[in-house]
Amino acid sequence: MSTPDNPAGRLLSVLHSVKSAKINAEEPAWQVWAQIFSLEPNSTAVMERIVELNLALDQAEKKMSDLGRDTADYKKHIASIRRAISPNLFNAKWKTVLDQLTDGGLMALSGYSDIISITGSEGEVATEQLQELQRAVEDLIERTIQVGVTDEFSQFVLEQLEKVRQAIVRYRFRGPGALKAAMESVTGAMIGSRELVVEAKKTRPELYKELGSVMDLFNKTIQTVEKFSPYAASLAEWGFLKMLGPGS
Repeated sequence: MSTPDNPAGRLLSVLHSVKSAKINAEEPAWQVWAQIFSLEPNSTAVMERIVELNLALDQAEKKMSDLGRDTADYKKHIASIRRAISPNLFNAKWKTVLDQLTDGGLMALSGYSDIISITGSEGEVATEQLQELQRAVEDLIERTIQVGVTDEFSQFVLEQLEKVRQAIVRYRFRGPGALKAAMESVTGAMIGSRELVVEAKKTRPELYKELGSVMDLFNKTIQTVEKFSPYAASLAEWGFLKMLGPGS
């Protein structure tokens, strides 16, 4: 069984859920994709997920190429996967998508995943850890909004939490790389807004501490992926907010 520790494995995981879904084959594809991704039937949001699927396939093919593997025997089967997730089928009947998800295509994608996993696994974050982080992020977003976004720091907090929330959503497609990118973005924002954050320790101490707790949890989540552990550990050694230096 292929593992979702690489682009091909993550795409395969999504497509297996697609194949097993009990959905009317006559429905428009975009409506079904919305159900698969637990989205409101909003064309823009659904299309963004379709793009993510295509990017995952692109990354898988690039990794195979970088490994110097001969993919000639896989190509014709992978082509069916490419057609199944094509934006061109966005308004087609769902049956048209399912017809392209052939057993040969899924087996070829599984082959990609197995090869990439052996030589270039990105690691995995446990579902339970992602769910814990997601709950913490969403709870703090809700509490911050309920109290009222009446100052610059509150707005700043919401912006950073949204980056983390989006990274958790994208993990299904981009894996640990999505988390790393969000961590780097949040870290840069924290350092760039050091005066604002340090001042908030005095003016918004509770929110300051809550943000620190969530970000430390984010650190610990990333540390479970060995590839990124040196980066995350450099922050976790002092605690997320302490990285801002004296006065924080």
